[in-house]
Amino acid sequence: MKILFLTEGGKNIGFGHITRCIALSDGFRVKKINSYFLINGDKTVIELLKGKKYKLFNWIKNTQKTFEILKNYDFVVIDSYLAPKKLYDKISEIKNGKLLMIDDYRRIIYPPGIVVNPSIYGDKLKYPKTKGVKYLLGPKYIILRKEFWNVPKKKINRKIKNILVTFGGASTEEFINKIGNFIRQNFKSVKIYVVNPNKKKLTAKQMLKLMLKADLCISGGGQTLYELARVGVPTIGICFADNQLLNLKYFEKYGFLKFAGWYDEKDVLSKLLNKIRETKKIKDVFWINFNNHPLLLFIREIIYISMLRNINIRKVKNGDVWDIYKISNDPLVRKNSFNSKKITKKEHANWFKNLDKDKFFVAQYKDKIVAQVRFKETKEGDIISISLDSEYRGFGLSDYILNETLSLYQKKFSKKKIIAYIKQENISSVKLFEKVGFKKVGLRKINSVLAHKYVYE
Repeated sequence: MKILFLTEGGKNIGFGHITRCIALSDGFRVKKINSYFLINGDKTVIELLKGKKYKLFNWIKNTQKTFEILKNYDFVVIDSYLAPKKLYDKISEIKNGKLLMIDDYRRIIYPPGIVVNPSIYGDKLKYPKTKGVKYLLGPKYIILRKEFWNVPKKKINRKIKNILVTFGGASTEEFINKIGNFIRQNFKSVKIYVVNPNKKKLTAKQMLKLMLKADLCISGGGQTLYELARVGVPTIGICFADNQLLNLKYFEKYGFLKFAGWYDEKDVLSKLLNKIRETKKIKDVFWINFNNHPLLLFIREIIYISMLRNINIRKVKNGDVWDIYKISNDPLVRKNSFNSKKITKKEHANWFKNLDKDKFFVAQYKDKIVAQVRFKETKEGDIISISLDSEYRGFGLSDYILNETLSLYQKKFSKKKIIAYIKQENISSVKLFEKVGFKKVGLRKINSVLAHKYVYE
């Protein structure tokens, strides 16, 4: 599976969109999914993109070329404040809704696809109900760079010894120096770490190290706030753009930061001084905590939506023999089977040759068999079994494949009772069969193993 990112960034508009897309691509990489970036920006973004496949290209202006490129990808991700609605509409049409659109403030009415607003206020905005649009809203879908996925909770120091100053790409060098000099003059014993992306962009690992060291951070209202909240650094926020204001207001509401106002206000320095003095009294801060990477929540959604449009449920063919062998001999499949012994190729070939192929279905994604569903005829009813290729587990495909196969099966064998026997320890299969409508009717021993008996009528 290949993902195309369409985003923007540079000296004049900052690097938040690119940073967020890089974080998302790291999540895709966990699932062995390749990413490619088209960046509407300047050469200041190159350092951020080390190790990534990308091209600096104005995909918003050169639409025909963009449309040709995206045809080569399975799914498209757009993170933009500049792209017009008509461009989103056309891309959604070309990709048949296989599109993830990252939003921060309900910028436009989005076309069919997935809209994710991972902001702290994302689930508070009232998005329109639009056919074909799935919304993933709020901080449970937060997008953080991989270096921030597993961070221990920070101990809050009562005495401020280290202050981090970071405003992202939207701030000017003049303002960065102004704040740095102001702190040095008023807090002579404090060590100051000033991050100036216009001079040097720090890696995520370097930023994390500074955040862990800092007792206080003075920050803009962009994506860095979420990393600061993840680490648990007491923060004072300064606003540089309208699209940062909601972030700052809601983080202040939840007790994570103190808002010192806009960067261009005449009294911003005096406000900042007061907020630093107030922050000295802080005992604890709001902290974003997660054990399972939220990125994987909507990466699963993306893969699910993308695959559903390309999955074909059909009867097994003779040419499927070794694809079925691979799935059947998977360690987890063998463990959950009532005969857990590994199958030899000779045994499999003989079994496959003699089985009733009229009651054996496979799920095919493009040219790959991703699942098998078999019905075995017995006096008490037809016994069903299902197993997935290991690469396609964890995306919610099982219930879709099982539902579709049951529907096909019942059209041909409408009066048949369908039975499932499931080992007691196989909790995931129990949940799957209950979800699609099977009812538990008792227990039974199979090959000396106690199993749940489920019926679907």
